Amino acid sequence: MVNEEIHGRLIEKMRRELGQDILAFLEDSEVTEIMLNDDGQIWICRMGVSGAIDTGIKMLPSRSISFLGTVASFYGKTIHHQNTIVSEVLPLDGSRINGVIPPTTESPSFNIRKKATRIFTLEEYVGQGRMTAADREVIRDGISKRLNFLVAGSTGSGKTTLTNALLYEINEINPTHRIVSMEDTAELQIFQQNKVRMYTDENVSMQKLLFLAMRQNPDRIVIGEIRNGAALDLLKSWNTGHPGGVTTLHANSSLEALTRLEMLILEAVQNPMQRLIGQSVGLVLFIERLESGPTLTEIMKVKGYDPNKNEYEVHWVKNLRRNV
Repeated sequence: MVNEEIHGRLIEKMRRELGQDILAFLEDSEVTEIMLNDDGQIWICRMGVSGAIDTGIKMLPSRSISFLGTVASFYGKTIHHQNTIVSEVLPLDGSRINGVIPPTTESPSFNIRKKATRIFTLEEYVGQGRMTAADREVIRDGISKRLNFLVAGSTGSGKTTLTNALLYEINEINPTHRIVSMEDTAELQIFQQNKVRMYTDENVSMQKLLFLAMRQNPDRIVIGEIRNGAALDLLKSWNTGHPGGVTTLHANSSLEALTRLEMLILEAVQNPMQRLIGQSVGLVLFIERLESGPTLTEIMKVKGYDPNKNEYEVHWVKNLRRNV
């Protein structure tokens, strides 16, 4: 009870330190990110809107340092000149917060990547011109055929939003499938009734979660983002009776996403495992933030790997850069 009371007080303190204006952004389902720059200015990103928006709201350094300190206190930690970084789950709503204070920066700053509360469906992508009706049907066909999806793009390109749209479609097409998901932070929206959600922490790695997932009788295995040698374990799981999974990856193109997978696998073994990649990855969806907003610019089918040519066998369904 004592801990609950302390946590309750800390949460109320966080709310006061953020203030009503910023809390309103936190509660707005259309807002995806809240950012404090080191000049004290608050910027936000909105779903389906290109670029960040200057809110005109300022936050004093003393107030932002106090807020970050309160977040750290919630987890039994402190911030000071020798421990300047806060990277936690925001207790107010489960969003991810990353903050930093001086002397690492001239003035405190933070970024709140909000936990998704609204689905941007494939229909909406089509309706807003962010993909075509033909793109949508290729994706739906891939889900029906239980291809493994790799959603690639740069930071802030909209990978998680598109992944949640895929998960929504999976539930529409195969509602009885059992999904086991793994994340560092809760960002995925799993609609299946039959599901298990697991999260990494400082003691539990993604590799350990994948080991557990294989014993949870999954139909589909989903990872929020693959970023280390766990890529090898994921591909093995996809390739051994658990097809139809989804993961995201930072890359600058669809082809580069496959090269990036090789680099991650090399963190675990000395072989880049191109044949395994060619056998396991079915569709690569590349999304990028254009002036009009997050747009699906590439769809690449992976058909295998040719060791004689030392290249992946792919079919471009869509590539706006090449006008395919």
